[in-house]
Parts: sequence; structure tokens; C-alpha cells
Amino acid sequence: MVELKSSNQQHDNSQEEEKITELNQIIQERDTEMRKQLHNHIQILKGNIRVYCRVKPLLASRLSQNFSSMDQVKSSIEFPQRLRDELQTQLEVNGTDQQSKLFHFDCVFPHESTQTQIFNEVKPFIQTALDGENVCIFAYGQTGSGKTYTMEGPDYGYMQDDNCYQINDCSGIIPRAANFIFSEIDRIKAQFKREYHIEISSMEIYCENLRDLYNDQVDQQLNLVSVKNKILIQGQSWKKVENINDFLKLVQISSAKRVTSSNGVNEHSSRSHHIFQIKILGQNKSFESVESLLNIIDLAGSERRSNISAAAPTTNGTAQQSLDRKPTISKPKVADKNFHQSKTINKKPVNKGKQDLNDSFKAEQQQQILEQESVSINKSLTTLGRVFMMIADRKCKSKQNPPYRESKLTRILQDCLTSETKTLMIVNICSGNENIQQTKESLNFASQAMLAY
Repeated sequence: MVELKSSNQQHDNSQEEEKITELNQIIQERDTEMRKQLHNHIQILKGNIRVYCRVKPLLASRLSQNFSSMDQVKSSIEFPQRLRDELQTQLEVNGTDQQSKLFHFDCVFPHESTQTQIFNEVKPFIQTALDGENVCIFAYGQTGSGKTYTMEGPDYGYMQDDNCYQINDCSGIIPRAANFIFSEIDRIKAQFKREYHIEISSMEIYCENLRDLYNDQVDQQLNLVSVKNKILIQGQSWKKVENINDFLKLVQISSAKRVTSSNGVNEHSSRSHHIFQIKILGQNKSFESVESLLNIIDLAGSERRSNISAAAPTTNGTAQQSLDRKPTISKPKVADKNFHQSKTINKKPVNKGKQDLNDSFKAEQQQQILEQESVSINKSLTTLGRVFMMIADRKCKSKQNPPYRESKLTRILQDCLTSETKTLMIVNICSGNENIQQTKESLNFASQAMLAY
């Protein structure tokens, strides 16, 4: 009889523990839902589009090599709110005409800001994507202003050790976002028994051609179609990733495939717009699904044609890749023949005159390619600026429609700029006096984006 009572008591205790666990689960889920609602409300109050500004420091190598006087390397940027540990929202640009202009943004990062500090202000956008809202983060700025460093970091922003990738101090937004996403997914799985699936896609827009960086067929172009007022990308491939290691391996693969070259301003200038997408698919124990899309876009640098100069004929592989891929600039047969003859070993002495002519022709050809790339890049960025301007005009009851269809970049960004997508623009600028005009242009562009919303 005593054993029976003891058994019943253990059973009752077990049921009570299960009930307590279930109630705690309900409380945690309600707390999580409340947190999501409050987080989303805060993001709405801050605005659907926000603009951050990051100032690139003067590099020591440029101070010692490129300029003859210290006047040329003076910083043109000042920070009126120079208070330690306070988030800054203003910067002042001093012009060569002794006139200064004050700019206001949602957040300003001075030269000494770290990658960690940048990501701490970007993290709420990543959290929004995990909560089921679409998010777009894109970097804008002149060539060499640090956009790719901000988005990825040097050498893709992570170290490889025993085939495992690790986030380091120089890691950019993409690897840090991946690290945050997978850490949160692991926590949610353990706490709420929810399932998540992550898929990624990577594309580039090069001279108005959209291609899939995970498709080995280089010449295959992707098409944009409008379905129910949404822009879809036909033929786009998605890669399922299970962990941070898989994710970063694929980031490295796609980044290595981008078209880059030396253009006289930046040794490894990106010649295309890079669109990196993370699809987050979540499901709770009631089989309710949550789906969101996180767009992270590294725009090609805006540049002046007067600043563009071709690299020497001994360009790196990526520059030569853009040379070979350009269908609009053909190589004369004579030059091709001489080029291949020069690679024949010990068969015929090389004619130095012909070799110099061939090198000169190749340099001229590369210059034409750089100029054509520059025209394409600037046209798409100008179209994006016109979109911001017309959105601002429509707030003043203008009936003109923004020119989304005039470039592939603005078509892809159309949903981000017209829907409830939370959008962050990071404008990267150089601080040297020699960049003063382009710095002002970039800041004016960013200010126009703020006026649009």
C-alpha cells in the first residue's frame, strides 16, 4: 500500500514538473513574441530606411608614398560631437574654398571605429530578419572608400584553421551576420524546439549583365521578372547551409569570382555590384512558418573618368578575366598572333618593337574596358540617386514614377525601397583632401536617400 502511494506521488510530481515546464515554455514564447513586437516597433519609429556614414582613415602607406606635402594628406572631415563613447550623428566637411558643410545621419563612424562597433549598430537589422521581416543593407561610396572591407573584411574577413573558419577582429558584416544568425538559431532550437533552414545566393551585376556566382557557366545571364508586384530572379540558384563553416566557404567562393581590377585608384577595385542574399526559413512546433530575406549589397564604387587609369599589361588574373569576358571590345588578329608567339620558348627571338606595340595595345584595350565599366557603374548609381530624388518628390505630391526599370540594380532594389523592407545604407567616404569633391558627392547622395523617407 505504501509502495502504491509512493508510486502515485512520483507520478503526480512528474505531471507537475511537465506542467511547470510547459507553462515556462509558454511564458518564454510570449516573452519572445513581445520582444519581437517591441523590437519591430522600435525599428518602425526609427524609420524604414536609415543611413550610416563610415569614414576611412588616411593610410600610412599613402602618407609616406603618394604625396609630397603634409597639406595634401590633411583630413577634410571633422566631428562636432567629439565625445568619448557617444554615438555620433554629425560630421563636417571642410572644402578647398574654406567653406564647410555639416551633414546629419542616423549614425556616423569616425576613422578609428572598429568592425565590431560597426556591426553592433547593424545587428538590430539582422535580428529583424530573424524575426521574419525582409531587410536590405547596402554599401555606397567612391572607389577605394572601404565598402568591401566593411561588408566582408580583408581576405573575406575570417581565418582558416584546420578547415574551420573563424571570425576575427577584421571580419565584416557578412561573416559577423552569419555568426550571429547561427548562434541565435542554435539558441532558439534548444529553447523552443523550432527548426530553421538557411539558404544563400550570390550574384553580381557587371555592365548591366546579371550573373549567378554559384553557377559555373560564366556567360549565363539571369533575368528579372515582375510577378504580383514583386521582382523575381529567374534561374537564381540557392545553396543550403547547415553551419557557419559551410556559409563562409560559399562566401569565399562567390567573392573570389567577382570581377575586379586595378584602376589607378584601387589595386583591387570591384567592377560589379555584388548582391548577397540570405533566405531564413523558420518553423515552430505548431508548424507555423516564418520566411524572410536578408539582402547585403556591396555596390561598385562611384568614380570619375579622369581618375581611371589602366593597369600595366601584367595585370592580375581578375583584371584579365574582365578583359576576356568583354564581348564589345574585340582584339585584332595580328595582336593576338603576336601575343601567343611571345609565349613560345626559345624558338624565335622576340621582336622588342612588336612586344612594346603589343603591350601598348593591351594597355589601351584595358583602358577602354575600365572606361566602359565606369560608365555602366556610374549610370546605375545615378539612376539609384534619381529614384531617391523622385521618391522624395512624391512625398510632395509629384506624380512622376521613379525610374526603377532603367537599371538592373534599381529593379532588384525596388521591393526594398517601396515595401515595408527595413533598409540600411552605409555610405563610405575617404577623409583626405584629395578626395574632397567625391566625398561631398557621396554625402549629398546619402542625404538625398534620407530625405526620401
